[in-house]
Amino acid sequence: RKFFYNIPVVPDIVPKYNVYYYLDLLKPLRIKDDGIQTEIYYSNQDEVYIKNFILELDNKNYKIIGINPMGSWITKRWPVDKFIKLIELILNEMPNTKIVLIWGPGEYEMVSNIKKCFMENKCVLLAPKTNINQLAALIKNLDILVTNDGAPKHIAVATKTRTLTIYGPTNYKSWGPSDTKEHLSIFSGIDCAPCDKMQCKDRDIECMKNIRVEDVFEKIKTLIL
Repeated sequence: RKFFYNIPVVPDIVPKYNVYYYLDLLKPLRIKDDGIQTEIYYSNQDEVYIKNFILELDNKNYKIIGINPMGSWITKRWPVDKFIKLIELILNEMPNTKIVLIWGPGEYEMVSNIKKCFMENKCVLLAPKTNINQLAALIKNLDILVTNDGAPKHIAVATKTRTLTIYGPTNYKSWGPSDTKEHLSIFSGIDCAPCDKMQCKDRDIECMKNIRVEDVFEKIKTLIL
């Protein structure tokens, strides 16, 4: 695609948060940027749709943690059994917490299987079916979102919802704001990551499997307490 551009812009630092790359495109045009905060918009109808679900949570004295266990690449998914153990740990150690399981197109069956592990527990709920804007309204109502690298994480950043992102093959420096009190990341740090590969033929996705449930939980406590 570089052949279609008449003014090339050379990145100053590699890697860096992708928002900065896009803002760099404004510099040759002498356009002042308005900062790195991304934005997403939704309608009053979207808000009403989600408010009806939030009312079901009866969340007056509860913190609401969203869990997004899915991802467009299998290599970007922290193992489901670890998410289940994480939910168990949250429920045991944080009794005033409710869990909302986030899902998108083609993910309902896999995420509902996680819910089946907590069928008798009213503190674990499956999110309603949403489009992108309704999902944004839902994420806005969460206290934090624990997620694999993907669209829900970026929506959370845009709605100013706190995030903890679990990274494997993708680079945390590229796909999220730097670690702050609002946005944290966790990654294994093994020598072959980040590789940006959609398949892992040599290491059995060790970059995700090596991330401990206890370490993720400790970061959640940092965000929510």
